[in-house]
Formats: sequence, structure tokens, C-alpha cells
Amino acid sequence: MSSLSQLSGTGKQVDEDSTEQFIMQLIINVEEHILLHHVNKLLALPMIQNIIQIPTPEPSGQIKKGFAETCYSTAGLPYNMTGRIIGPRGCTVKAIQLLCGCGIELNFIKYNLLLIQIFVEPDYESIVKFKIWKAFQLIYCLLRMDPSGKDMVQAIQSDDLKFYESQVEIIIKFFIIQQHYHSDINDVSAVSSNHYSVGERFSVEMLKVLEKQMLTSHMNNLLALPMFHDIFSIPPPAACGRVTNGYAKKIYSLLDFPFNIAGKIIGPRGLTVKVIQTVCGCRIRLRWKEVNALQVEVFVERDFESIVNFKLWRAFECINCLLKSFFSDEDMVNAIQLKDLKFYATRAEMLKVHFPVNLSGADLLNAPLNEKNSFITVGIVDMFEKLEENILLYHMKNLLTLTRLQNILHLPPPVQIGEIKKAFVTKIYSTLHYPFDVAKRIIGPNSLTAKAIQNICECRIQLLHEKNNKIKVIVSTENDYESILMLKLWKALQCINCLLEIHPFGKDFVGEIQQADSQFWERQMEIIFNSLPNISGLPVSQYDATFTVSSENLKRTC
Repeated sequence: MSSLSQLSGTGKQVDEDSTEQFIMQLIINVEEHILLHHVNKLLALPMIQNIIQIPTPEPSGQIKKGFAETCYSTAGLPYNMTGRIIGPRGCTVKAIQLLCGCGIELNFIKYNLLLIQIFVEPDYESIVKFKIWKAFQLIYCLLRMDPSGKDMVQAIQSDDLKFYESQVEIIIKFFIIQQHYHSDINDVSAVSSNHYSVGERFSVEMLKVLEKQMLTSHMNNLLALPMFHDIFSIPPPAACGRVTNGYAKKIYSLLDFPFNIAGKIIGPRGLTVKVIQTVCGCRIRLRWKEVNALQVEVFVERDFESIVNFKLWRAFECINCLLKSFFSDEDMVNAIQLKDLKFYATRAEMLKVHFPVNLSGADLLNAPLNEKNSFITVGIVDMFEKLEENILLYHMKNLLTLTRLQNILHLPPPVQIGEIKKAFVTKIYSTLHYPFDVAKRIIGPNSLTAKAIQNICECRIQLLHEKNNKIKVIVSTENDYESILMLKLWKALQCINCLLEIHPFGKDFVGEIQQADSQFWERQMEIIFNSLPNISGLPVSQYDATFTVSSENLKRTC
């Protein structure tokens, strides 16, 4: 692969450094994401689990460094031993180092021998020996072939390497396209209409990043006010009482307030209510009960009774502070909300200008592109579409590392009998039976999990919220023999059941896969957002010198 410096040789020197930095940020994010998934997928292998589950011994002996080495013959093996231990982009050896708390070096010596050296930082002698033993055991597990004939280590490494290579290829192609359009912009006169359906999704993702950045800013600005500082200076009580869900409601009369109280609580783009939900650990719902009455409901997930009551109290105290602030000489809450709304509107408008997704008809097909429009609309949006496709494929493969999913999907198709027709099935799930959000678990980050099941099972999935804390799942499929349709529907429901399995004493692999892919996608979008010219050029903290962004408020509310 050509170096980035060679690829950027034809570009303008002014743009070269920023573009290369942008690309390297994306690639580094890919490497970090692969390492995280690589560790989790290796931990899912039974042979690795058996070693990792062995408890660390009690500290004993002197504090000293650890070192050990051994040799393996590379002759006659059906794979490259060094590549097997190192893994894609060094992920496998890094995973072993993380899991064992050691350093590993590989060196070739004569006669096809590979020297493996393990280094451990100073610790108690018993701990040092255990880390060395664990590292060698994991390496041995990597090198041995599974009796079933399935090489799961090779499958994991191959999937992760393919994902890395495809991501880098997408990113580098974007770089080349960007240089092409900068160097010969006069050749571009129109953009394909296909870009605009993708452009709409891209604009939504960019607005999500903007709202996420503004949520942190809005939180810091509000928590800097004395009235909120007083509330959050009160420490939470000790955990006591039974474990329960929390719920409380309060009705506010509109006649008591000379302003829109719902708007005051919700704030610009819902930022204010999101801040309260985040810092208080709750969920808030507003409902109009009568013509002049607003009902505010606060929900808290299962916790000790004392903690639940404290969260409910804190949430209503925050709401009361918001409503009382209007009557003070200087309504700082209103000032913050207005400034944040204005700033959001300005940046959203910039985004809309660069991505005119609402064009229609002839304007859509013949929209002239200047240099910036060509770079963003053709380059970044095209890259975004390919990144979407690639993360979906990778998410699907990550889910398929789960043993139960593999068993479901490896079932042979039945004999084709019956008429060619449509079919659907429904199933009701009670959200009270699960320690997580059922709908979010099925849908997954950026709808990746639901799309993966739909692709694997060749079906369509629809979720509906029902009364009494229930979720209705509707699975439909069409244009196939009746026996095949029944199998597709059964597989889809079995996949959903697998996603919703509760592991009280084990790792939640589905949750970890979804969280990792969600964080990766959000980070990719943040990097892209921060690279957009003019849109992200003004830091959130600069639009008003009075309010500064700090992570301290986030730490303080945890």
C-alpha cells in the first residue's frame, strides 16, 4: 500500500497536513476498534475462557520482574506461526498482552525456530509466574487446531483483517477523490441523485454529532449556575432498602408561570431535559393533562430504594430550579438556552448549505458544484455510504461469533413444499423481564443489529410499543415456498431470543458487541464532522466566552 505522503504529493501543501491528520485519525480509530472486538471475540472461545477464568493466586514471594522464553518449530504447520500469534495489525499479540499484563517479543532463530519471550513488570513472585504461565497457555491455544476441524482463531483474524483493509481502502479512496476534485474541479458539473438519499442519512448523523457536542456544553453551562451547584453538592445516600423501579409525577399549572414551562424544561433541541436525565440518572416525560396543566413524570431504573428516591428528588429539584429562574433578576437559564439554540441553528444551517438534501427534480440532478461542494458531497458522502455498508457487514460477523447464533443459522434448509406466498409472525416481549432496553437491544446501534438479522434471515423486522410495558415484534417475509418461509421466520425469532438472553453470572457478549460498534461509529462520525470546513471550524466553547466546556461536571455527577 502506498504511503499517505506519496498519495498526498499532488495536493496543495496547505491542505496536506490537515487531510492526512484526518485520515490517520480514522485509521487509528479503526485499529482501536478492531483490538477491542478482537479481545472480546477471543474471550468467547471456550479454550480461552477456560484459562482466563482461572483465578489469580494470592500475592506471595518477593517483588521481582518476570522473564521466560521458549522455542516453537515453524516447520510442517498449516499456517504462518508468527502471523498467527501477531494477528491482524498486531491485535492478537496485543490482546494477549492486555489479558496477561505482560510484554511479548518474537524472534526467528536458525533451523525454522521461533523464539517467544515473555516479560512481566515487577510484582509479587506468585503473580509474575501466573502471568507468564497464562501468556504461554494462551499462545498454545492459538497454535493448536480445534478437534472439530473449525479454525475459529483463523476465522476471527481473517474477519478483523478484512474489515481493517476495507475500511482503510474506503478512507484512502476518499483521499484520492478529494485530491482529484481539488486539482480539476472544472470537470464537475452535476451530482448523481443517488448521493442525496445517502446525503440525508449523512446529515442526520452529523446533526447527532452536533447535538452530542452541544449536550456536553449545555450541561457544563447549566451546572456552573449556583442553584444547580447547590443540588449536586448533596451526596447520594448509602444504598439501602429493596431493589425497585422508581416513578413519581407532579402537575404544574400553566397559570402560575408567565412563560412556556414545557419549552423551559425541554430546552433547545431537547438539550435541557437531556441534561437533567443524564446527571440524575432518570427518564422524564411531559404530558398535557388538562388545558392549563402539565404533568411531569420521572422514571428511574431498578436500584436500591434509597438511591431511587434520591434520583427522583434530585430530578424534580432541577426542574423546579429551571422554573424559578425566570423570576430572578437575571434569568441565566434562559440566556444559556437562547445562546445554545442560536449556536445550534447556525451550525445546522451551515450543514444544510453544504448538503442540500432537499433539492428536487431538475435542481437535484443539475446542481452545480463548487470546489467545497464537490469535496464534501461527492467525497465524504460517498465514503460515508461505504463505511455504512462495511460496519454492517462487520457487525453481522461479530454477532455470528456467538455459538448459539451459529447453531441456529447452520441448520439446513427444508424441502421446498407448499405455495409461494407471504408470511409473518408476531411475538410479545415484556420489558419488565429484562435488565436492558429490549427495543434498543433488538435494533442495535444505528439499526445495525436489526439489519444484520434481516440480512441473515431474509426477512423484515418491525417493533411496536404496546401497553403495559410490552414490545410487539413483527417478522415478515415473502416470495418463497411455505416451508422456507416458516424456517426464515423461526430463525429470525430465535436470533432475537438469542439477543435477549440474560447472563447473570457471565459476560454480556451481545451488549459488548453493540456498545463497541456504537462507540466506533460515533467516533468515526465525530472525526468526519470535525473535518468539515466551516461547519466545525468554530469550537463550542468560543461562541460565548462566559461559558466554557469542561469534563469536570461530567465527573462530578457520576
